[in-house]
Amino acid sequence: MRACWPYPFPFPSSLFYSPLHHTVSLLFRSVPMACLGMLFHGTIVGLEGALLVMRDIRFLVASYALGGLLTIGATRAMVQAKVQLPAVWGALAVYQSYRFVMFSHRIFFSRRNQPAQPVAAPSPK
Repeated sequence: MRACWPYPFPFPSSLFYSPLHHTVSLLFRSVPMACLGMLFHGTIVGLEGALLVMRDIRFLVASYALGGLLTIGATRAMVQAKVQLPAVWGALAVYQSYRFVMFSHRIFFSRRNQPAQPVAAPSPK
């Protein structure tokens, strides 16, 4: 962050970072899970866009509702279990993986995407 800070202004490191060893080590342990959580974000946004183009709104709404319920349940469970920061980022990674698999399956493997079979003309009597 220091590299992005404008030079003439003092860097407010005490506002953004804690010098406590426990806090620094907790953030350091969280980095791999945070990276995993954000790894597929761009791809997921692209897949959501593809579902919008396909006008599969009913599926998107259902997946958002299910994802919201799962997120609320997982958050409540994590608060009660008093998990640490890496576990929270791990939950995000699991949620993003779930969305990636679900959207990919809907776009690439769903029967909905196959062209309709032509209907045979009725035979003359």
